Amino acid sequence: MTDAPAPDVLRRHQAELRSVPGVTGVGLGEDSEGREVIVIFVSQSEDLDAMRTRVPEVLDGYRTDVRPEVRVFPGQEGEERSGH
Repeated sequence: MTDAPAPDVLRRHQAELRSVPGVTGVGLGEDSEGREVIVIFVSQSEDLDAMRTRVPEVLDGYRTDVRPEVRVFPGQEGEERSGH
C-alpha cells in the first residue's frame, strides 16, 4: 500500500483514466476483502476483460477495479427501471 490517501491518488490519476476510450467515470470503492480500490467505470457496451488490459492494475499502491457504468433513472424511491 501507499502512504498517499486513496482520494489523493484518484485525483492525481483522474484525467489520465478518463482519457481512456470507453471509460465513463472513476471513483473509490472496496474490493471483496474490504480494501480500498480505484474504481474505473466503463460503458456497458465495452468488454470488461479488454478494458482491464487498457488500464493499470495498480495506481500508487491501490488496485484498480473495472466495473460497468451504473445508470440511474429518475423515478419514485425504490422503483427500478431497466434500460431494455
